[in-house]
Amino acid sequence: MLVAIVTNIRYNSNMKRTTPSEGLTHFEIGWLVGIIDGEGSLAHYYSVRNHNPSLKRSPSYGVYITNTDMDIMNEVKKIYNKINLFGNINLRSVSKKQREGSFAYTKPCYELVVRRRLDVEKLLKIITPFLHGKKKEKAQAMLDFFSLNPFNSKKQIRV
Repeated sequence: MLVAIVTNIRYNSNMKRTTPSEGLTHFEIGWLVGIIDGEGSLAHYYSVRNHNPSLKRSPSYGVYITNTDMDIMNEVKKIYNKINLFGNINLRSVSKKQREGSFAYTKPCYELVVRRRLDVEKLLKIITPFLHGKKKEKAQAMLDFFSLNPFNSKKQIRV
């Protein structure tokens, strides 16, 4: 069993937080970044809106975490609740072909999804400084997109 005891870290009362994560500890941020880096995906794409012909393509985005352990998913959800992020935990469906084939004995798989633009942007601002590699590049590209296309709830972005 691994036990970490940290006693020599002292915080100056004048120190300010460097992340927009009021209420989260550094441990929670690090744990969340590890889960998103290992079990998650960042999505930014354009979807076709058939119900509105004047709007040809609309940007869509999301932060997805997929795991078979419901305890991990609930812990992520608790962290999201601390910073007022809205996300749903869904049971991922398995197709009939997968149920009959090699996936017949797999565990149930859960997915936690954050799709609202303001929530995705808030989450990315917290985790991007700590990501590495392609996920960091993707997160930075999404933040750049958000800064170039300010949110306006009454007007969709036309592309």
